[in-house]
Amino acid sequence: MKPDLPGYDEALERVLAGVPAPVPETVDLDVARGRVLLESIKADRDQPPFDRSAMDGFAVRSDEVAPDRTFAVTGTLSAGAPQADMSSRPMTVMRIATGCPVPRGADAVIPREQAVTSEDQGTEKVRFDVAEAGSRRNVHPRASDATAGQVVVETGTRLAPQHLAVAATMGRVRLAVAPRPHVKLLTSGDEVRPSSTSSDRLEDHQIRNSNGPMLRAWFDALGHPLDLHEHVPDDEAATLAAARAALERSDLVVTVGGVSAGHRDLLPWAWSELGLETIVHGVAIQPGKPILVATGDGRMVVGLPGNPVSALVTAHLFLWPALRKRSGLDPTLPWRPRPLAEATTANPKRQLFRCARDREDGAAAAIAWHGSGDLVHTRDAEGLVRLPVTEGAVAAGTMVPYLPFVG
Repeated sequence: MKPDLPGYDEALERVLAGVPAPVPETVDLDVARGRVLLESIKADRDQPPFDRSAMDGFAVRSDEVAPDRTFAVTGTLSAGAPQADMSSRPMTVMRIATGCPVPRGADAVIPREQAVTSEDQGTEKVRFDVAEAGSRRNVHPRASDATAGQVVVETGTRLAPQHLAVAATMGRVRLAVAPRPHVKLLTSGDEVRPSSTSSDRLEDHQIRNSNGPMLRAWFDALGHPLDLHEHVPDDEAATLAAARAALERSDLVVTVGGVSAGHRDLLPWAWSELGLETIVHGVAIQPGKPILVATGDGRMVVGLPGNPVSALVTAHLFLWPALRKRSGLDPTLPWRPRPLAEATTANPKRQLFRCARDREDGAAAAIAWHGSGDLVHTRDAEGLVRLPVTEGAVAAGTMVPYLPFVG
């Protein structure tokens, strides 16, 4: 282990510093779901813009209501009707529907279930089975949700249906959002065969491609479907051609394998040939030490190690926050403090990240480590624990950061 390798926090800081800020694009409201808002939405008027009835019933003056009083019903207000005026007509009420403006002069609504109606010489009368009405009863006051000019959806919000409803309420039918990053995935390795290869056509030294399906599903779970997945042989010309083509057609290129120090690990050379600047190559962590990150011309390359557990872990540790920032989101990952369920071996020279289960009792149970090629043990994992850099074992009950897996 080289002593000058950065730790995780330093390496992540370098990576995020290399992620360009998204340039806003404007899209129609009906295609904005899932995008990240880059310009806040403000209320264009008070919400609600009038004192609104919250019930079907009768608009009343609260100070007139008593059990022994009878009122004349002078009209009916339906949805869409303009505000009526009761201010000069004492001892009268108006029928009102939910959502209607409360008439001027009225300050409460009594539900129809608490009203007893009758007729007297052609005039509808009503009395109420309530001791008193109470000012503002069943009235949704003007500006109680938002005042004109108030921010109602913050910049950096990933837009869900309820946010789009708020935007529509404010008349915002075009929204400034972060563009969706165009992402290309390149897997590599002559030993790697298509996932569909049958056992009788698979040599003992060959393995099926697990990283491709894993990362495609991972990106899908984040709402960023891959534009392309291509497998590249361990050949200089083929590697350089694939790397060049991926850069030309994407904002983010993710590679798996080919980033270590072997004579057939060609991707660091390819990115250098194409003029990219390497900002991280090797981090003092396990798994994932060989990870490579390079940038150039507004694009970023994240080279994940080829061992599948390393690829899974470094995708969460580096690719996820980089993708969040590129998409206009806060890059901070949702680490949660959890007590370790059992004593777990640490390392004094590099930080260990271990697959773990989030137990019902709130503890994180690290899964036995069998190396970064042991994909099978991840089947029970729900996230990662981050162990401190220390000699010996980390005691059971020690609070450690826990990161839930994507998907």
